[in-house]
Amino acid sequence: MRRYLNWIQNSVFEGELTESQLMEVKSG
Repeated sequence: MRRYLNWIQNSVFEGELTESQLMEVKSG
């Protein structure tokens, strides 16, 4: 789970995380 959280944080900071990607990550 930490790997996903780190990836999300990095993506958010880089501004590359989209809502669709976030939904996919939350879905598993």
